[in-house]
Amino acid sequence: MNEGQKTTNATAEDGAAALAGAAFAQALADHKAGDLESAIRGYRDVLGAAPDHVDALANLGVALRRAGRNEDAIQVMTAGLARCGDAPDLRFNLGNALRDAGRDAGRDPGHLAAAVEQYRAVLRLASGHLGAAINLGLTLKTLGRTDEALAHYKAAIAHHPDDHELFNNLGSVLWERRRFDAAIACFRRALAIRPGFAPGRSNLALGRNVLGQYDEAEVLYRALTEDAPEDASGNSEGDSGAWAGLGQTLINLGRLDEAMAAFDKALALNAEEVDALLGRARALLLAGRLAEGWPAYKARRRKPGDWLPVTDKRAWDGAPLGGKRILVYGEQGFGDVLQFARYLPLVAERGGQVVLLCQRPIAELCATVAGVAEVATDRAKPPAHDVQCSIMDLPMHFGTVLETIPAQTPYLRLPEKARRHVVARRRPGFHLGLAWRGNAAHWNDRNRSCPLRHFAPLLAVKGVVGHSLQKGPGAEEIAAEGLAPLIGDLGSRLGDFTDTAGALHNLDLVVTVDTALAHLAGALGRPAWVVLPYAPDWRWMLGREDSPWYPSMRLFRQPAPGDWAGAFAAVEAALAEGVAAHT
Repeated sequence: MNEGQKTTNATAEDGAAALAGAAFAQALADHKAGDLESAIRGYRDVLGAAPDHVDALANLGVALRRAGRNEDAIQVMTAGLARCGDAPDLRFNLGNALRDAGRDAGRDPGHLAAAVEQYRAVLRLASGHLGAAINLGLTLKTLGRTDEALAHYKAAIAHHPDDHELFNNLGSVLWERRRFDAAIACFRRALAIRPGFAPGRSNLALGRNVLGQYDEAEVLYRALTEDAPEDASGNSEGDSGAWAGLGQTLINLGRLDEAMAAFDKALALNAEEVDALLGRARALLLAGRLAEGWPAYKARRRKPGDWLPVTDKRAWDGAPLGGKRILVYGEQGFGDVLQFARYLPLVAERGGQVVLLCQRPIAELCATVAGVAEVATDRAKPPAHDVQCSIMDLPMHFGTVLETIPAQTPYLRLPEKARRHVVARRRPGFHLGLAWRGNAAHWNDRNRSCPLRHFAPLLAVKGVVGHSLQKGPGAEEIAAEGLAPLIGDLGSRLGDFTDTAGALHNLDLVVTVDTALAHLAGALGRPAWVVLPYAPDWRWMLGREDSPWYPSMRLFRQPAPGDWAGAFAAVEAALAEGVAAHT
């Protein structure tokens, strides 16, 4: 090539670079102005002239992602990496597109795992890249890889000791791991770094609400609604929004009318706000407004959980069944199935061959319910059926209101196995069964379970013979509290719920916190006293000492949030009176 040719080529390259620079500047201006389609065309023009323009590749990916075209963004940036090698910002934006695509596809683990690898690559190339540090932790949490997320945040905070987002996100992971005090400390640290940080304030409010600090939670939520009264959305991943959070807090304070107003505000701003819809349903059911509450409660299906249909068969709408096989599937916990099994005979009366799909530990007992033709326990392979229905939707289909609750008990019967496991009385006296801990995995277990020490005064009542019905975690408290001489460990001798049902038939009374045991005793028609937190589950409603679901049940409530001592003082007085009358 001669010198003239070199000059000509250089001039052409300079001209192409100038054109690419001008086109990039215009595309960037369009991007900042929100004109994504013009920006996308502009970035493509730049790449036509300069295929290795890293900033244009990265920004094109961002623009495609923001336009909702995640797969196009992934394709463009993957091809760009093949051309340009390790460019941290390009990898970061590719990770973001993969993360969005994974969440859009219902937490697709393939895309999310690929995003993790891109963020890790960015941090290997640029260890101080804050965006990658934040998003890697969020993605690991979404994948359920919380051990990795915790280790990552520890390292990231070492690089960024004053970043409020990292502390807030670490708090969210700790919260998921039920390390509540540490989580609250992280939220407070985030707010110490940036006092007006809305996600930190929202997380702190949520934490205070869940932990029973309702007055503080109300103050925090009201401050959020005053600062951003038109904000219907959450301020961070998984957050419900300030109005919905305020509504839940007001429910927990027993102020249902104010709670409904907060939910109405949330729904006026965003009619699809799931936490507001569910909160409204909870308020209606707590208030005993069942006719309105059951349809509203269908909003639970918008959240991940075991309440999703197990087949694609048509959902039953309550119409006559004409001999069709109907699969009624259990959802949520043991207690929910035991409570609503009372509707299965009514389904049979509408002409259905009832096939119940439920958890194995309660299957034998549920098979004793009138009208049940078959019981199955494998959700992956349900028996043949024509239509399907959640057991929690049956009250809605039967138009249940307070006055029409099918409360005839017992509707569970003792199988022969249970009769063989009935515990013989070896001592005279008033035989009292106790349970103080529910399912530790339940989202509200911290509030509805309590330490055994609160039950200790009941064992001091003259004439009481104590029996622990506690199984698994919590049973160790008998020895730890020195109560072994006062209470026998019956729980360790019981296998499934059938064994427990047999034991209940030889007890004069069961006193329990809000657990499946309460529903088992009620469904068997056995005397049961249930000690409830100040903010109870919706099925117990507010202010009542009885339950319209279980005639043999009496309710005792905390007089103030967290006041187990006050609740158990009432239980102790009633027990002393009852034992005296019994003898």
